[in-house]
Amino acid sequence: ERLILSEHRIWEFFRGKLVQRDEEGFRRYLAIADEFAWACYSPIQAHVYADRASPSCKEPPLVFFNGGTSPFSSSRGKDFKPEEVRIAGEDLSGRDIELASKLPIPVVGLPWHQIAHLPEALVIGHEVGHLVEDDFGLTDGLQSLLLEGLAEAKAETRQGAWVKWLGEIFADIYGCLSAGPAFVGALMDFLARDYAEISFERKTEKDWSPYPTTYLRGLILLNVLEEMGFPDKVAGYRSLWDNFKSKMPREFSDDVPFIVRKLLNGNLIKSTAPGVPAASVKEIFCFSRAQQDVVDRAVKLGTKMAVAGSDIRVLFATARAAYEADPKTYIRENYGAKILTHIEKNVIRRGIRRKELPLTFQQIEEKLRGYEESARSMVDEVLRESDASLLRIQADANDVVAGATDGSNAIQPEQEKPSSARG
Repeated sequence: ERLILSEHRIWEFFRGKLVQRDEEGFRRYLAIADEFAWACYSPIQAHVYADRASPSCKEPPLVFFNGGTSPFSSSRGKDFKPEEVRIAGEDLSGRDIELASKLPIPVVGLPWHQIAHLPEALVIGHEVGHLVEDDFGLTDGLQSLLLEGLAEAKAETRQGAWVKWLGEIFADIYGCLSAGPAFVGALMDFLARDYAEISFERKTEKDWSPYPTTYLRGLILLNVLEEMGFPDKVAGYRSLWDNFKSKMPREFSDDVPFIVRKLLNGNLIKSTAPGVPAASVKEIFCFSRAQQDVVDRAVKLGTKMAVAGSDIRVLFATARAAYEADPKTYIRENYGAKILTHIEKNVIRRGIRRKELPLTFQQIEEKLRGYEESARSMVDEVLRESDASLLRIQADANDVVAGATDGSNAIQPEQEKPSSARG
């Protein structure tokens, strides 16, 4: 029964996300968000897996709306619940999480309000970064590169903090690689808070949390843009970020360039193909100057801007850049809706994801057999654990019976306590 219920709960987790695509008001946006997520995910997948029919090669990420205030991703057990608000009986935990994480579909959750504001959707790139780290087993490699950077910075005493923050740092870096300066603008907009909240935020060893301070995150973004070759764009965002200050020791800010260079340029991504050398994430996946030039030319046209092209990363970046350049014109000219319509009609194709070559029937059969073998393995493991649990329960019951028989565990009558009352 437990096994059956676990399977139903895992399926329920995905059912709620799939059914959103039956709603007319959500269908278009989710399809477009899926396409952007796939454009961010597929370059790493293509480098890692020489054989796309491998069961280890996961399917494109599934984007859905949820009740959280910020985006999140669920890959290997992270935030693996239907909603940020807990609902009794719907959360997955323990073995359910582990089983769900082995399924071939990673997911990205978006706040409901983003359905009406395309310029914020670039943060999907950050969430795909989490999926990339987990699905392609990059954590150990990232930690090694981080430690190399810290050694160069002579920052070993701050290692505990940076290791704790590594997952979010990589996701921020990956977001920058997905859409360049436009992502930086979107994330800075998301992070922006009251001056005192940012400038006086301080973390200590007792409460590092998974995130660096907001100030340090902004500094990391600026350094990534610099490394990507956008010094002109850095200047504008830096003038905004310099209005804040950091309450953390100065050494943390000094560490940032060393860390960013290592994580961007270190040989991190390994291919399953024989003879293919490891490559840096920046070598495989990076928003180029040529892509940014297309964005800049479109935005300079102002009200004469015509939506064109088939590069969804450029189109998303253009939406953000146009909004930053002139929010009123962006809204008045309805650029968001125009870009969404263009993507729907000219970028998304029926059937498989854009640019993904179809598998042959034989490859599909091989992949399905691999999934079936993996499923049988998971079920067998759960059953073995259930059998072991039943044996432990039976052993405990036998101990209780034996104890009752020899009197060692028999319930003893309560001893009469002397009265403290005075007669």
